[in-house]
Amino acid sequence: MNTNISFGAKFIQKMPIKKYSYIDKTYTPTYANLVELNPSNIRDVKALDKIAMHFGSDSYVNNMALHAKRAYKHSKKNEDAQIFIVLDTRG
Repeated sequence: MNTNISFGAKFIQKMPIKKYSYIDKTYTPTYANLVELNPSNIRDVKALDKIAMHFGSDSYVNNMALHAKRAYKHSKKNEDAQIFIVLDTRG
């Protein structure tokens, strides 16, 4: 399965996070990328929707994708709308 997704989001910064392990019940320090999506850009909205498909319908990212679609539909009214997400670097 190819999980590479390419879109035009704006990189904001790399940030330290703590990732929880359900196996060990511990938090491990790691890094994630904070990015800004443009809800008036259909490529950004479609990329977020594609990411959401991997998490299922009852997920936080799916909720963000739904809001991004609504913002895109009303993008002329919400020209200053922004969506920020944190992407795990898996590294």
